[in-house]
Amino acid sequence: MIPDGSNASASACTYEALQAGHDIVYQGVLQAGNFRGKSDFLVRVDGPSALGDFHYEVWDTKLARKPKPYFIVQLCCYAEMLQSVQGVAPETVRVVLGDKETKSFRTGDYAYFYRSLKNRFLSIKLPLILTIRLSKSITLS
Repeated sequence: MIPDGSNASASACTYEALQAGHDIVYQGVLQAGNFRGKSDFLVRVDGPSALGDFHYEVWDTKLARKPKPYFIVQLCCYAEMLQSVQGVAPETVRVVLGDKETKSFRTGDYAYFYRSLKNRFLSIKLPLILTIRLSKSITLS
């Protein structure tokens, strides 16, 4: 388990755990650019990566009994951040549902949709943040 603390130290602990090759990393903090998230599980699988002859897949747990689209969006975001650490995208992301059924999704099948959604989000979010910051710097007399 990755200890609570600053985001930077939690990300560093996660990276160390991945480099060490642990079978499962619980509550790993992933970060890339302006995005950060805490995965439920990072599960080691065979295959070459920047980490060695293994890499990781993202597993998440949900109470729902059926997968929902936003689950896959979240998992794709985690997969993208994980790719920045291990140099390869996980081929599969998985969600364990409330009835304990595990559903697997091929990351590549959803990558285009995820990137389009992310780019649209950023095209709205960044100008909004700049507008808010600018409006706070203007003082009325």
